[in-house]
Amino acid sequence: MELAVELAKTCKETLGSLVDSVSVVELKENVLYRVLTLNGYITLSNGLYANILAMSISNRKSSLIGFEGVFKDRELKAPEVQIVYVDTFLWTTWKFRVSPKDARKSPLILFMREHEEPLKREYFKQDLGEGKIYYFRIYLSEDSEFRRVNVKINIWLKNGLIRKNAIDLILKTIGLLETYFMKKISQEKPPEPLKTFNVKSF
Repeated sequence: MELAVELAKTCKETLGSLVDSVSVVELKENVLYRVLTLNGYITLSNGLYANILAMSISNRKSSLIGFEGVFKDRELKAPEVQIVYVDTFLWTTWKFRVSPKDARKSPLILFMREHEEPLKREYFKQDLGEGKIYYFRIYLSEDSEFRRVNVKINIWLKNGLIRKNAIDLILKTIGLLETYFMKKISQEKPPEPLKTFNVKSF
């Protein structure tokens, strides 16, 4: 649980009142290659939760942070839409990529383009804590049978476990999508954890 304790402490130091707890669903260790992986989720103070896959490879930390939610009784008017903001690795930049190409003129994409500045500011923000965001993806798909829109947000954080601007990016994206769909997002119940750490206790 060493990696879980470190994650909980880092959450308290960098996220403060944004997060309530860190839950561990699965822990794996490869002693030979000095690899530790933690699969779990972070419960935010607003009641939502973000999934996290934290990795320590020879004491070098990185993480994949994800959010999954649903807009019930809403339509995307397209099978799927994907928006990717990615760093080029060679220099720091901001690229707005949309797939499929025929979705570029959809009302959702036009709305996100019009309101991308707050996301851009968070992407480049330098706050306390280690790590850098190299990949940020918003994926939406329509479930026409149940008339709902599924949302997935993914962030790859390199050289660090958690950063405040990564969580702020997720929250700002959710806020924009809630404005667009004029509805609060909902989530399925998270998996049963092996252990939960109350961040405030650290």
